[in-house]
Amino acid sequence: MKKLLGIVVLSLIWSGNVNASLFDIFKEPVEICMDRFESAGSSTTTAARKCAGITKGELKCMLRLIEDGKSPRSALYRCEED
Repeated sequence: MKKLLGIVVLSLIWSGNVNASLFDIFKEPVEICMDRFESAGSSTTTAARKCAGITKGELKCMLRLIEDGKSPRSALYRCEED
């Protein structure tokens, strides 16, 4: 049982998805959004302003568009719920 758990944990850590880490499940949507903006070269101030009030649904949409090659700014703009 311990070996199986170890294999599962290691596979999550070594998965091919670089943008999502194992510890993202403990973060709020705003933190994940800010991480994406900062990794794309935006300042912390810009990331905080753009990501303020983001919902889980908007974040899911944003991450899908980023996977398809959109920039974080463009992805967030397309996913914002008004």
